[in-house]
Amino acid sequence: MLTMHAGPGRGMGTQMDDAASVEFALREVLLRADRSGDHETLARLGRSVQYWARRLSLADVGDVDHDVAMDGVPGLAVIRDVILRHRHLIRSPDKDWRVNAGVIMLQLSARPDGADLVHAAEKALGTGWLHSTLPLPAPADQGLVRTLSLGGDGVQSVKVLGDGERLVSGHSDGSVAVWDLRRGQCVARRQGHSGPLWSVDVSPADGRVTTADSERIEVWDPARPEAPPVTTEARGAMVKIAYDPAGLRLMHVEKGIRLYDADLTETTFDAPLSFRLLNRLFGSKGDGSFIRNQSVILAASVLANYLLGLESVLSAVLIFGPLGCYSLAGMLWPFACWRRPLNLEHAKSTWITAAGYSPRGESIATVDGRGRIQLWCARTGRLRKTFRRRVAGLRPALSFAPDGKRLAVIDGDGELVVADFESGRVEVAEVLDGADEAGLLGFRVAHAQDGKFLAVGGGTKLYVRPLGASRDASADVPLRVPLHLRTSLVHVEFIDNADRILAADIDSTVRIWDYRGQTEQHQAAESPARFTRDAEFSPDGTWLAVAGEPGGPLVCRSDGSVKAVVPEVTGLLNSVSIAPDGTWLATGCADGRVRLWLANGYLLATLADGPEDMSYFAVRIAGDGDRIIAGAGDGTVRVWGRDGTLRARFSSGIQTEGEISLGVQALAELGGGALAVAGWHEDVGIWTINGADGTVSKRSSLTHWTGERPRRGAVGSLAASPDGTLLVSGATDGTVMAWPGMDPDDGRALVTLDSSITGLSFSPDGTMLAAVSQGGEIGVFSAADGRPIAGTRCDSLVSGCAWSPDGTRIACSSSDGLYHLELRRS
Repeated sequence: MLTMHAGPGRGMGTQMDDAASVEFALREVLLRADRSGDHETLARLGRSVQYWARRLSLADVGDVDHDVAMDGVPGLAVIRDVILRHRHLIRSPDKDWRVNAGVIMLQLSARPDGADLVHAAEKALGTGWLHSTLPLPAPADQGLVRTLSLGGDGVQSVKVLGDGERLVSGHSDGSVAVWDLRRGQCVARRQGHSGPLWSVDVSPADGRVTTADSERIEVWDPARPEAPPVTTEARGAMVKIAYDPAGLRLMHVEKGIRLYDADLTETTFDAPLSFRLLNRLFGSKGDGSFIRNQSVILAASVLANYLLGLESVLSAVLIFGPLGCYSLAGMLWPFACWRRPLNLEHAKSTWITAAGYSPRGESIATVDGRGRIQLWCARTGRLRKTFRRRVAGLRPALSFAPDGKRLAVIDGDGELVVADFESGRVEVAEVLDGADEAGLLGFRVAHAQDGKFLAVGGGTKLYVRPLGASRDASADVPLRVPLHLRTSLVHVEFIDNADRILAADIDSTVRIWDYRGQTEQHQAAESPARFTRDAEFSPDGTWLAVAGEPGGPLVCRSDGSVKAVVPEVTGLLNSVSIAPDGTWLATGCADGRVRLWLANGYLLATLADGPEDMSYFAVRIAGDGDRIIAGAGDGTVRVWGRDGTLRARFSSGIQTEGEISLGVQALAELGGGALAVAGWHEDVGIWTINGADGTVSKRSSLTHWTGERPRRGAVGSLAASPDGTLLVSGATDGTVMAWPGMDPDDGRALVTLDSSITGLSFSPDGTMLAAVSQGGEIGVFSAADGRPIAGTRCDSLVSGCAWSPDGTRIACSSSDGLYHLELRRS
């Protein structure tokens, strides 16, 4: 049964488009049906895509996990699976519930068991939606059971509590949030820092949240948000903090290790007597005791010489001998402490790049800037063991096995080491791929609660490998076949008694996998995802030309089968355009070349003008099929004839002094020989190219801004209506501007998406506009007024879009391949 709470007492006559009335109506209907035992109503709402889309667009969605778990409702298990697996794409709250409906419908349309639900929902949906005509390119879906969007700016640090019940996230804007993972809701949020939160942790003793940026540490109690936080200054770049298992001490890791108690009062290790005596004798850094002791020795030597009445030679020996020996020892002592520290108090000037407490809190493991892996006593700070094996690279990560007997370390170069404490033997040593992709974030590693498995990954790949005796008994768990993320990995952890893996990426998305149910053979059978940058339909709509990675499709049929692939020797293709007669195509390449191909993928010609390290990001074949226009990374535009002769070369003016530009990123052919040029700049240049003699002149400049907000975003996408009278530009701030007649004074905001616009395309009749964004949004809008017609979100970086000649299908290029979508209307 459903457990719902009634909303505020409002009349049912209020319009359903009012958000508060919608919330009341949804909750009231469910509550009454639950109380009266109206199973028919419960079943009807449980199978209703519109109900779930409306409800999930509310600010307070209630206990979705519980409410989609009804028994005996046909088809509800399918909707439940879609909602939980794609929750990060379903926004709460959302300004338009129809986009959430589009997400659910798109995912249902790609499932064989969702056909009946789609058919029933389509009649009652009341809005257009995008149907997947081919399987969705979703490499991250194997074993994926649920997702969650953490919202806000990118996630920098994560802490999981209660075996996956709650999660604390630290964001790049300085905010920290506490999440109920079971319900998918944020239960507390605080904006306490001004910079990125490099580390977060939660005290096991009292549940207080501790956060650290590059300037200070803050302790905050989510249960008492009105109470002022406790803070202390602690400077350092990319610092890390960690509580001991008892929650009594907080470890601050950056240059050396500093200890704090629960109230952020700095404490020290309980050093042994020998260390305290040596520290008293030679002093610690900056306390002046070494100079003071030198003065005492000098005074005592002079006094002894006076009392004994020694001769000059013996006097000099007595005075300067002890002083020299002490001074020499005092100079060698700090060098020895730095070179081979025997206590963590000695390591205050050593760069510690990773550290962590053992499960019982009796030891601290560290990796320093020289790659040494060391084990220390957590109480006294005394060095217990230095492993012979060293690691290299920046940003290492480490993880203790649950029994505390093994330590896994992976460095920024992807070298994984698993060592046994007692014997010092290295059990596992291997190098993972993807060090370049992992970048400054590095790799992450975590042990399962039973110690049988290890999760390790970096960048967009995450691996699971068995450890020790479990390796032979766990053939169903892949060693080298990765789980995929959309952006770089920030945190990984086993939850639910090691049955599932939780991973958070920098794009504020949490994914949870049932990794035990996957097999290496199953994933190996899947073709690897290929990043596609651009796509265009042939004039007859029977095939598509695609630009992307080597080995990916160059020409594919409308049913998804590949006719020709991108040769390895050509490198990355950035853009593609098909000739009006459909017999040949042109591609802009990353190696400073424009290549011409036949429709079967046969290379016709290579056009070159400029250095090999200059990419061509945009290419267009003119409407007469006689010219190839290409925009380059140096801000220039080149015009070739079909015979390969260079007819014109001109500077677009995009690169201006003192500004960074990636060159020309978009081209759009207008009527009367006009050409629109844009490239990550707020201006769109309108140029006229004389086809007869190749002369070029600038007609006007359009500035992408509206009202009182100039320079809203740099333009990276352009599209012109089929008749050439309307130009639209898409910017990095998610706005789409419309320019009727290319009048600089007549621009207006048409559409706004949540992230950078990466592709625009008009329907063949010019009445609709497709817009896609870097964040995975795909929308169809009215070209006249921007009214939404259909929309959805996908789990990919979408880079471009193109309409089919009949105006019913849209092909979207993305980081995971091509999306083949069909526009349907209720």
